[in-house]
Amino acid sequence: MNISDVTVDISEHNDTAAVSCKTKDARYHIWVNKNTRNFIAGDDTSGVIYKNSLVEHGKPGYFSTRHLKSSSKFGRTLVVFLLERAGAERAFEKAEAKLAERIAARMRQVEEHKRRLIRERAAPEMFSALEAIEAVEPDDSGVREITPSVMDMIHKALAKARGKK
Repeated sequence: MNISDVTVDISEHNDTAAVSCKTKDARYHIWVNKNTRNFIAGDDTSGVIYKNSLVEHGKPGYFSTRHLKSSSKFGRTLVVFLLERAGAERAFEKAEAKLAERIAARMRQVEEHKRRLIRERAAPEMFSALEAIEAVEPDDSGVREITPSVMDMIHKALAKARGKK
C-alpha cells in the first residue's frame, strides 16, 4: 500500500489529535492522546481505525466510513506506521504550531472585536461632544472657543473610546 500525506490535526477542545494518511483510494485516521501521543484504545473509539472515501458522496466509488479493528494485523501495522511516521516528520510539532497560530489569530480577532465594541459604546459621547462644539457660536474670525465643559466631554468620550472609564 502506497501511503502519503501523514498529518496530525490537534483538537482545540480536548486532549485528542487525529493522525491521518492517504492511499490512492482512501483516507485513514486514528485518534491519539495529544499529550502522550499514544493511540487511544480505552473509550468509545476503542482502538478504531477510520477509513474514509476520497470520492465525493454520491459519486461512483464512494463508500461510507468504515471502522477497522486496530487489533488486526493490518490495523496494528498501520497504527505503528502512522505514529512512527508522524514522529519522524515532526507532524505533532507542526500541528502544535498550527494550533498555536489558529488560537493567536482568534485572540487577535477577539481583541479587535472588543476594541470595536468599546468604540461603538463611546460613539454617543463622541457625537454629543461634536454637537457641543458645533453649538458654540464662532467669533468674528470664525473660530469656535471650546469651553472647559466641552473639553471635559471630549476627554471623557476619548477615554471611553480607548476603553478607559
